[in-house]
Amino acid sequence: MMVKEQLEWRKAYELGCGEIDRQHKYLFDLAMEVEEAQPHEGMQYAEKLFDSASRHFRDEERHMEENGYPELETHIKTHQKMIWSLNVLMQDGVNSREGLDRLVAFFAKWIRIHILKEDMQYVKFHLTERKS
Repeated sequence: MMVKEQLEWRKAYELGCGEIDRQHKYLFDLAMEVEEAQPHEGMQYAEKLFDSASRHFRDEERHMEENGYPELETHIKTHQKMIWSLNVLMQDGVNSREGLDRLVAFFAKWIRIHILKEDMQYVKFHLTERKS
């Protein structure tokens, strides 16, 4: 699957949490902007993606904390690893086509797996707790 195809928003990524879903979609859109950026714009776009992902993770973690998610600490560690990886990729250089491609390929794979696995686990918990 090509990276652009991986960055297409799909209904399967929707968690049913309005603000979190909007932020996820925005991250997909930002990653597409990084994919389309010129190498001389690489750091500018990478920083925007990094900042937006960091902000989203804080919001998502707050939502989970407010709802008593028992796997919160594990989820936070997953987010921290992602931020660390993005930071390493940015330090390795994103002012070349190859650097941008590495960053986008990593992000596209990570966010899809993260939403479909870890975030969906939270949704199952949240829906179960609301029914209790």
